[in-house]
Amino acid sequence: MTIFYSHSKKDKNNIVQGSKLLKVHIEGVTNNAITSFQDSISFEITTNELKNAIAEICKYHDLGKYHEFF
Repeated sequence: MTIFYSHSKKDKNNIVQGSKLLKVHIEGVTNNAITSFQDSISFEITTNELKNAIAEICKYHDLGKYHEFF
């Protein structure tokens, strides 16, 4: 199984260093987005609907990183 990282770099030996798992990164982005917007956006949707929409957007914000080329 391939392990995906966010903002990773490979050293001269082709070993990934200085990164975190992409899943952990996406979870952090989601939590930060929900926290930032939950009290400041005034749309005519419920809080749960807003949280779900933000969570879906955050899931896919790094979709391109799910490729071995990255």
